[in-house]
Amino acid sequence: MERTLEERIIRLESDTAMNLKVIDDLNDVIASQQKQIDRMERQLERVTRKLLEIDYDEGGNIPDPPPPHYSF
Repeated sequence: MERTLEERIIRLESDTAMNLKVIDDLNDVIASQQKQIDRMERQLERVTRKLLEIDYDEGGNIPDPPPPHYSF
């Protein structure tokens, strides 16, 4: 069964419209994921800074905090 030129053009236009919709949807997903990645990178940076601020003892452990009744 052979399609007419008009049917073929309509089919191509339809396929193109569907493909454009898929591309737009994928773009939205990528933009959302990039925002999430950016948030996670900032969070990781904060956690890394906090870890670098910790005073470890000579054995590489985090020392116990002084008891509450201990005064400086």
